[in-house]
Amino acid sequence: MLAACEWGNCLHSDCRMVDSFAANVRRCGFPGQQIDSSGEVSKGVLGVGQRISLQLKGDLDRVVSVTWIVKPPDYAPDPPRVALERRSDSGAVLVGLAPGGTHPADFVFAYTDLVFRDGTTGVAGVAYCKGTDWTPAHHIVVR
Repeated sequence: MLAACEWGNCLHSDCRMVDSFAANVRRCGFPGQQIDSSGEVSKGVLGVGQRISLQLKGDLDRVVSVTWIVKPPDYAPDPPRVALERRSDSGAVLVGLAPGGTHPADFVFAYTDLVFRDGTTGVAGVAYCKGTDWTPAHHIVVR
């Protein structure tokens, strides 16, 4: 799924901008059973030492630049430690290094900044993908 609105273009109904190219790119590979969708925002739960292979899927022939990013929000008092090891432009491994605190803001964003041939930009967040269905993991925590 494209990431939360604070990252740029997305598909959420709350957003006003949707990049037609970005709408066709997903970052897949997160296990569906490790996504907690019970709250207001879905959480991807990583175990300490767990490694998850992620792959960009979709209209990748339109992508000219990919930047893989893991970033805690500025207001997180004790975010988890998570690494994103780039393997290629279309693949990376997400690694849970250490848990964070218990504050609701103790999470990280894991996303990919994309630049398309037409100069537009987009963001692909972590998701579980199956066929044409996908479930986002907006916030990443380590337990």
